[in-house]
Amino acid sequence: MGNETSSMKIHSLLTAEDLKGLRSEFPGGATSATPVTDLKWGAWKRAWPDNRREILEKLVKNGTDEVNFQAYQELAGRFVRGTTEERTKFIFNIMKNAQTIKASDLLAFIEDMTDILTRLMVPSINERQDAVSTLSQSLLHDLIFTGESRKSCLYKKPEVDPELAFDAIERWMVMSAPLFDRIMQHALAKSFGLSLEPSLIPESEIKLDDADTRLKPMEVVFLNSALPHDFRSQWRNLFNSRKHGESFAKLTAAVMNKGPNLIILWEEGSQNVLGGFAMDSWKAGPKFFGSNQNFLFNLKPRAYVYEASTVNENYQYMNIKAKTMPNGIGMGGQLEYFGLWIDAEYGKARCAPSCSSYQSPQLSEKEYFHYDHLEVWAVGEEPESEDEDGVRKSALDLDPEAQAVMEMMGKTFVSKDVRAVDEQNAKEKTKEEPNKN
Repeated sequence: MGNETSSMKIHSLLTAEDLKGLRSEFPGGATSATPVTDLKWGAWKRAWPDNRREILEKLVKNGTDEVNFQAYQELAGRFVRGTTEERTKFIFNIMKNAQTIKASDLLAFIEDMTDILTRLMVPSINERQDAVSTLSQSLLHDLIFTGESRKSCLYKKPEVDPELAFDAIERWMVMSAPLFDRIMQHALAKSFGLSLEPSLIPESEIKLDDADTRLKPMEVVFLNSALPHDFRSQWRNLFNSRKHGESFAKLTAAVMNKGPNLIILWEEGSQNVLGGFAMDSWKAGPKFFGSNQNFLFNLKPRAYVYEASTVNENYQYMNIKAKTMPNGIGMGGQLEYFGLWIDAEYGKARCAPSCSSYQSPQLSEKEYFHYDHLEVWAVGEEPESEDEDGVRKSALDLDPEAQAVMEMMGKTFVSKDVRAVDEQNAKEKTKEEPNKN
């Protein structure tokens, strides 16, 4: 008889391609005469914990002794292609149709779904990563720290375990945790064998199982989801201290004029991982610059984003070899009091206890600290190798370390003198033009 008959009603949200994917994963292609009695195949067997899979299996059996393809494709249509409301129903189905769910039980479910997606994205991972628990606890913030800012809760532990009704969980997923809704949707899609766009991860250089990055898969998912939409599909590695060495000159040379980017630091002797997103290309100069689309963030001990405030526009700062100004890379705050400061003396950093430019706490465990690893990832399409005025940069501009070494050797840069003369001539020409009129 088989699992599929000519009278089977296809879920209205499923496409022909969806149905093809479902059949390809289903034992016997959904037409075999041999009954399917459980969900122990493919992603269901590889990634799902038994207690969650067994409950879902009962839903698919639909009161029978067989895993029914009719019910199987209906659930795929509802929970993968359906609305957030349908996925909230899925949560309550998995929780055995309870009327309310404790926050601690919801947290366990979030961790399971996040772990499932991690294992399906990176099959080589066979145990739960700490990033799964960190992100799961962070996503639950607005349900357990009601009315409290992320700034005040970086190290705070929950003091209550509220009972949550259907409406509260659905509203939380729509308003506060759309990332979890997408994580659950993608985990279900991969399990059913369906494709889902857009992807939660960038499709370019970063590899989630690559030893060259210390970022965990769910940390990449979290950061990518926080970026403006146009910058989520492409990541390019600009600097990695493991590969490029511990050199501030190499760091600045790597990041200047490269467009929007993420800077991530791992605090030495601490679990804290922190950083910032800069919308504008880094450029050396004595003034603050940047965009209110910038943000600071923690990946540990919580995965929180701290958006720009309206107090001031001190979003980015970078200086090199200045005699009277701080030399380093900074984001937010004031000179000598940055929300995030990477000193020109490589390995040294500072995060001020508070920051007026971003809604952030002290990102690091210690105000003054050393970092043992640093990565910079450019996001979005690579910009032209020109400055803001359309002038192509010289090789000396792109390699400050080489320039510094040659200067110590007593080398003279004719290009510097030529540039200075050109700039002076341009200024004099600008002064003369009004007099001609």
